[in-house]
Amino acid sequence: MTTTKRLTVNQVGNMLIFIASGIKLISFPSIAYGLTGRDSWIFIILMVIIDTLALLFILKITKLDPDLTFYKFLTKTVGKWVAKVIFALLALVIFIRLMLMFQEMKSFFIDTLYRDFSCPMFLVPACALLLYSASVGIRAIGRTVETLVVFAVLSGITVMFYGMGSADFLNIFPILENGLSPLPFAIYKSTYAFGDVALIFLFLGNIKIEKGYQKKILGRWVFGSILMIGATFLFFNTFDVISGVYQFALTDVAKVDYQRINTGGLNSVITIGLTFGLFAYAAILFYCCYAAIAKVIKVKNKYHILFPLMAGIVFILFVSHFNIAEGRLLIKPWMRVISLFFQLVFPFSIPLLIKIYKRKKKEVSYEKTP
Repeated sequence: MTTTKRLTVNQVGNMLIFIASGIKLISFPSIAYGLTGRDSWIFIILMVIIDTLALLFILKITKLDPDLTFYKFLTKTVGKWVAKVIFALLALVIFIRLMLMFQEMKSFFIDTLYRDFSCPMFLVPACALLLYSASVGIRAIGRTVETLVVFAVLSGITVMFYGMGSADFLNIFPILENGLSPLPFAIYKSTYAFGDVALIFLFLGNIKIEKGYQKKILGRWVFGSILMIGATFLFFNTFDVISGVYQFALTDVAKVDYQRINTGGLNSVITIGLTFGLFAYAAILFYCCYAAIAKVIKVKNKYHILFPLMAGIVFILFVSHFNIAEGRLLIKPWMRVISLFFQLVFPFSIPLLIKIYKRKKKEVSYEKTP
């Protein structure tokens, strides 16, 4: 097993901290409240538990062979063409998440930095950054995340600290006011906010395995998930029945105590930290989208995928005026079903696929035996 040019466990874990937050800390809490009301925090915890179980199953593949990529695993279990179809669908899911991430970043910048939003001023540096990140590879992204993670996490914790004084934690009552009936529809409608652990599929075979790596990776994921749950829980208990009106969870919580948080330029520092987090997650998404497409379409030059991919992103953003979800250009019902497949079905089929992999590997070894 070669261990050069691989992601360290620390890098994978730090990326998972950003992946755990994903697009959940800007407008999603408001959407979740509209779907499940006061029980939104229960719904989010449930989805995090599902994602955590999915991550555990995904990490089981690394025990088979540290060099085993997800593409090779699928090829040996379900065949080459089925593997390509799965990668194509995975690329589509990641692409839509990336579109939504751009929409969220636009909303974040309008709310915190620029009221008069200029698409070119935002897209030119953002696209250049994402193209460069993907071109230098996932290890470079991992090293950047290692540098930014402390600043981004501290920014989020600071926002929550200042917002706690305005929260009324009795707002969680009554618990399960509407029972469990809203949950299935909420899972369907918010599928693109969860299931981010599927991105780890693209890291398999590229992780430098070390002692206790699964616990370390899982620990970072749980840490990031707890931060995300804490932020959304604070949001719901700050705004209660009007949570559906406020669209920017973290920044709106901070504005409740704006006078203190703005003292000494702290607000600007926090905004920069959160911006780092958004761009780090966008860079991970863009690279993973490229990596998935590269398994479906074989090209000699990676830029033959990167440039058309970025051109497609820019075109859709301009056509939709950055309103991907509202314009329903991409969020079709059948696309939600595909996302649910990678969130609720495929990760939990991994134990069966591992059995198939082991059986076929054993059959090959018998054939080679004289």
